[in-house]
Amino acid sequence: MPAYQPPVDAAPSDYDPAGMPAGAPGGAPGGAPGEVGPQDVIDAQGSAVEQQRQAIMDAAPIPTEAIPIKDVETLTEELNGVLDAVNQELPPDLEPLPQVEWEMTKGEMTWTAAPPPGVWVPLVTLAMLAQEAEGGKFKTKHGFDPSGMASKADYKITAAKLRNMAKDGAFIKAITTTAFGGEAGAETAQPAAQPGAPMPADAGAGDDILAEAAG
Repeated sequence: MPAYQPPVDAAPSDYDPAGMPAGAPGGAPGGAPGEVGPQDVIDAQGSAVEQQRQAIMDAAPIPTEAIPIKDVETLTEELNGVLDAVNQELPPDLEPLPQVEWEMTKGEMTWTAAPPPGVWVPLVTLAMLAQEAEGGKFKTKHGFDPSGMASKADYKITAAKLRNMAKDGAFIKAITTTAFGGEAGAETAQPAAQPGAPMPADAGAGDDILAEAAG
């Protein structure tokens, strides 16, 4: 499965070091025109994260055939296995990532809609991290394209990819460091991402929303 190519709108690149869109208007209350106050930065960050989330969710694929519920459940289990592995590497001051749930109607035997946001966004985030971690070191081994999940075979392949990710300790440590910082590789880690706050300009679009998306 080819590496994931995020939607154009999902990866804003024109950010200044403060995490605010370059050239964004704003002024601190009572300040001179053009001054940027703390609230301006907070508002810009929140808007950018929401735009990222929406662009990612809009790219969720609708299957071209009915997906058996057992395949949906297997994929969900494997995704939660990756999240569990990440939790083992999180710094102690961060809350563990919650398990994701694929909500469906009781008695359903197949799935014909796009993946729900609570599952889709973490999948996209993992695809982005697989490309970025340690300068792309794991791109060939663990890279995958969730936007191509259109068939039963695609769901099975993605589940197998996730299973292999969870077993690769070096990969789990690398993506945890990329997304959250912490003790694993702390000397080269990006600043820790807090829910709702975008990463610095040179980080990927999905890093800052992993914890928020999983919740």
